[in-house]
Amino acid sequence: MQRLYSSRKTCKLIVLDSLLDNYADDGLFDLENPAIITLDPINRLGTAPEIVRAFGGKDAYKKAVQCLTEQLYISA
Repeated sequence: MQRLYSSRKTCKLIVLDSLLDNYADDGLFDLENPAIITLDPINRLGTAPEIVRAFGGKDAYKKAVQCLTEQLYISA
C-alpha cells in the first residue's frame, strides 16, 4: 500500500511540475484547462483518466491545479 501511495504522490508531483514547465514556456496557457494533461510531456505519464485518478479523482485534480494557479498569481 505504501508503494502505491508513493507512486501516486510522485505522479502528482511530476504532473504539477510539468504544468509549471508548460506555464513557464507558453506563458498564457490556461493551467485549469483539462486538455493540458493530454499534451506532451504530461501525457507520457498516462491517459487523462489515469492522471486524474492519481490525484484521487476529478475534484481533487481540479483543486490541486486551482491551488497551483493561485500560488502563481500570489507570487506575481
